Amino acid sequence: MEKGWSLLFLGKKFQFFLKYLFSYVIVLLLPLVTMGVFVQNFLIDTLKHEIVVINNLNNLNRVKYVLDQQVLQLQNTSTQLMYVNSNLKPFYQLNQDPLKAWKIMNELQKYTTTNHFIHEMMVYFRGEDRLYSNRSVYTLSMLSDHIYPYPNWSKEEIYHDLNRLTEPLIRPAEMLQDEGKFITFLYPILPSSSTPYAAVIFIVKEEAVHRILEDEFKSYDGNTFILNQNNEVITSLDSSGSGLPEQVAAGLPNDFEPFTQTIKWNGETYYSLSVKSKESGWTYVSTLPVSQVLAKVTTVQTWFVLGIIAILTLGAMVIYGSMNMNYKPLSQLKRYTESIWKHAEPMNELDTVRLTIDSLFTQNRALNVKVESSREAAEDYLLDQLLKGRNPDAEAFNEAGREWGIVFTKPKIRVAILHFHGESASVPSEERRLLLKSLGQGLPKSYEGYGRDHLDENKWVMVLACDADEGADPSDELSVFHQYVRNLLQQGITIGVGSAVADWREVPKSYFEAATAIDYRFIKGKEQVIFSKDIIIDQQTLEAYPHQEIAELRSAIKQGNLNKIEKLLQQLQQYLKENNMPLFIARGLCFDLINVVIQTMGEISSQGLPSGIHEYPDVFLLEKYETVEEFTSLVKQICRDISVHLDRLAGEDNLDLDMRMMLYVKQNYANRNFSVQEMADYFKMAPPNLSHFFKDRTGQTVLDFATQLRIDKAKQLLLSSTLPVKSIAEQTGFDNVSSFIRRFKQWTGITPGDFRNRGEVI
Repeated sequence: MEKGWSLLFLGKKFQFFLKYLFSYVIVLLLPLVTMGVFVQNFLIDTLKHEIVVINNLNNLNRVKYVLDQQVLQLQNTSTQLMYVNSNLKPFYQLNQDPLKAWKIMNELQKYTTTNHFIHEMMVYFRGEDRLYSNRSVYTLSMLSDHIYPYPNWSKEEIYHDLNRLTEPLIRPAEMLQDEGKFITFLYPILPSSSTPYAAVIFIVKEEAVHRILEDEFKSYDGNTFILNQNNEVITSLDSSGSGLPEQVAAGLPNDFEPFTQTIKWNGETYYSLSVKSKESGWTYVSTLPVSQVLAKVTTVQTWFVLGIIAILTLGAMVIYGSMNMNYKPLSQLKRYTESIWKHAEPMNELDTVRLTIDSLFTQNRALNVKVESSREAAEDYLLDQLLKGRNPDAEAFNEAGREWGIVFTKPKIRVAILHFHGESASVPSEERRLLLKSLGQGLPKSYEGYGRDHLDENKWVMVLACDADEGADPSDELSVFHQYVRNLLQQGITIGVGSAVADWREVPKSYFEAATAIDYRFIKGKEQVIFSKDIIIDQQTLEAYPHQEIAELRSAIKQGNLNKIEKLLQQLQQYLKENNMPLFIARGLCFDLINVVIQTMGEISSQGLPSGIHEYPDVFLLEKYETVEEFTSLVKQICRDISVHLDRLAGEDNLDLDMRMMLYVKQNYANRNFSVQEMADYFKMAPPNLSHFFKDRTGQTVLDFATQLRIDKAKQLLLSSTLPVKSIAEQTGFDNVSSFIRRFKQWTGITPGDFRNRGEVI
């Protein structure tokens, strides 16, 4: 009887175990199968569309844009020769100037020097037998027989075409020299006239066009063609291959909409993509092997299926193992509950636990309240950190913001500041919050963004994300947003927009630019969108920007050259004081300077940045500074922090020799027995070698560097204490008062007593 009860118990045990095991396997299987079907039927098709249509059409459009610009530049150049270039106008009529050829050649060289797309440029005046090139002067016979022997364009035809040319003419690529094929562009001067005076001939290497095509399609074995207005092939990327397939030629677009089709060609399937230019009328066609284009998609499909199988297998194993482990606590819980409640009839584990939980819940009912942090505070904090440049990692930001609904899926960030010209300050805070949330609904599809309050109650800040390659003009898109906000708030508004940055550490700079654009409404006018890129800055101010000093500062920090760091910071402080520059450029310089220091210190210090330096690149902190003196004070503070940090690292092995020498001098200069010999003994070097090395690396002798430190320390003591001059001389390492006074006056121009009476640093 007892054996029968044991078998029944075991049967019930495994019945529940298998029941839940299978249910968990089904729970695992259903989403995997659903996801697999979804990925295969939707995401893979979408991926194919993105790769085939979007990416490759974008590549083709980029080729079209670049070549359109080059052709437009050729056309503009031919127009400039007549309408702009006053040096060539005398030659459009009969002119027997003996220096005519030389003058024309010099003028043409000005155009070809700046345009590397042009191989050679020539001007032909009607009725003459000569062509004037940027290289030389050719007769028609010399041109056709030796310089450019066109296979299908004789001397007579050249003369006839040049003297009858009334509209642009383009000759397809032809083998003219051993260097390769060339494309010839001919433009009449005064094309609106029935009798143009002359013609301009541009000789362009086919190789120059191929380079543009290869930049986008070199990874495929297909071909790319460029057709003129009559659908004649001007050139193709694979010149040695076959011509334009008949199926492609039959399906060329008649309008300017992109066209895609799949064709069979030479026993292989190809994607055919076509776009037509509105500017030139040319058609750009690319044939891409389907097998190559979809190679990555096929790989993704294969790995996805293998991944599903692996997940399913591993998941089943994990479920089985976890069921085994999880069943033990359930059995123990049953025994525990049976010790509390005795039942006349035996029950399975679940019924026993259920009755226990019901009893405990009835006797010990409690309410657990989850206190959720304020959503508004979290949103403001995240955007505040981004505006201050303290959250440069997009993935980490999105992970933190996903819970609060703040996620940026686009790579570039730009800041916009909304300045109201009405009574926005009187709007209640709750209503302001609702209005801020509704701003995102009015953004163009190419943007995503979130708003927050500004310190100025008449301003709001919008953090916007946009694509890496903005297709449309952002001013047009944000003008629509500007109108949306005006209608929403029923008051005048000016929007300042900073530049889009890919490095999120530069978001504060975009904020500065937006703030500057807002201030520029004084010139541009109110109630419009003002982009920072539209603000005209004095060219001399831009050229005087201390790029070289900032680069040298980065190098000096990496080298550990403390003396040079101090000198460069002093030069930059002096630059801020003496140069009459716009305030926003001064703020930008200060931000650049701080970032250079922090980034470089992070690169050279294995122990991380010193405490406090992380707080410096604060966009709101820098914005409130309005004078150069305030900026100078901030720079000095950074300098002090660097010095303290480097002193702390003095014992580390990764410091350079010259830096360790300077730190040795700083630690021992106050000792009146300090000498080069003692220092040389410490570093195990000969005194002449040490002196030469130190001066070569720092620009100062050891004694000059020590004297500078003594004088600086003496200045500090003179201003901050009432110690007698004799005591200060002793504390700074001088042998006697007379020596101290003489050397102090030599370095500062005044005596220590006069310096203390003036009460200011010289």
